[in-house]
Parts: sequence; C-alpha cells; structure tokens
Amino acid sequence: MNRLLRLGLLAVVAVGLLAGCSRARVHSLSLYEYPSKPRGYEMEAYFGEVEQLYVPIAIIDSAPRDVVNDETREKMLAEVKRAARKIGADALHKVRFIGGEGAGYVEDPATPFPSLKQGPYEMNYLRAEAIKFPDPERDAASQPAE
Repeated sequence: MNRLLRLGLLAVVAVGLLAGCSRARVHSLSLYEYPSKPRGYEMEAYFGEVEQLYVPIAIIDSAPRDVVNDETREKMLAEVKRAARKIGADALHKVRFIGGEGAGYVEDPATPFPSLKQGPYEMNYLRAEAIKFPDPERDAASQPAE
C-alpha cells in the first residue's frame, strides 16, 4: 500500500512538472513593464541582430520539444511571439534554435501503464530576444515633470 501511494504521488508530481513545461519561459531584462500588444499585432522576428536602435526587454525560450520539424518550428516561433506580445515587445531578434541532451525523468516504455524512469532525453527549443524600439512620445511621457 505504501508503494502504491508513493507511485501515485510520483505520477501527480510528474504531471505537474510536465504541465509547467508547456509554455514559453520569459527571462526579464528590464525593470519596466510595458502594456501588452493586441492579439492581432504582427510581431517581426529576425534571425540576426537588428541594426536600428533598440532596448532589450527579455530573453524568451519556447517550451522544449523532442521532435523538430517545420511544423514544430512554426509552433515554437508562434509560442515565443505570443509571449513577446504579452510583455509588450515591438519585435524579436537573435532568433535561434537550440538543441541539447540532458538527463532526468523520461517515459518508461517497459511498463504496461504510464510511468517514469531516470534516463537521457533530447530537448530542442527556440530562443529569442524581445526588444522595444525607442518612441520619443512614449519616452517623454514616462519622464518626471520638471
């Protein structure tokens, strides 16, 4: 009975961990919070660095995927753009796909029911830097009055 309880608890924790990994992670680089962009905002994404003046506001990583193809690349980019809109970014640049290997909990195919075991896994994700372009009107409005 004690073993069954531990397995149940492990399954609940695993589901919680996996559910938490299904969205983009935002690592803020700014102390300021900007208003979100509307849902229909066309977020530009550049694989290189933008040449015009900008302010970096966050590094955004998509949720990791074990299989990468054109469809998952599009989904990862859409996920990162959605997160960038929420934090008010004007564009994304330095967009890149990152792959790597790790070790942790993986699905155990040897059992007739869903379970986990320790093992190696492959993780691929998209990383981009969210940026704001200077806006003289907006920036002047945020300055203290003299």
